[in-house]
Amino acid sequence: MGPFDAVNHALATVSTGGFSTRSDSIAAFDSWAIELAVIGGMLLSG
Repeated sequence: MGPFDAVNHALATVSTGGFSTRSDSIAAFDSWAIELAVIGGMLLSG
């Protein structure tokens, strides 16, 4: 995940519950680490 995607996903995770800049959402990155980070952010934001 590049800096642009990282910033956008971090902001979207907090404000909208996980919307993505990609049509495949975070599955487009195929990474458990990214998925766990987004899930953790959504839980903390909730």
